[in-house]
Amino acid sequence: MKLSDYLTERKISDSDFADSIKRDATTVWRLKTERTLPDWKTVAAIIDATEGAVTANDFVPTQHEAAH
Repeated sequence: MKLSDYLTERKISDSDFADSIKRDATTVWRLKTERTLPDWKTVAAIIDATEGAVTANDFVPTQHEAAH
């Protein structure tokens, strides 16, 4: 599941999620809008915070997304 979908479905703000993964809201915005990729520590924090709903693989574009 994409981070943006996770946050939208659960009505979690960037700021609240940032607090839960000990990052700033700007970082969360960059991650959910796919402007940047997370480092491994951030991936681990996201997996923990989302209870596995968002994984490292969710930051890898699919073939369809990569073609556009």
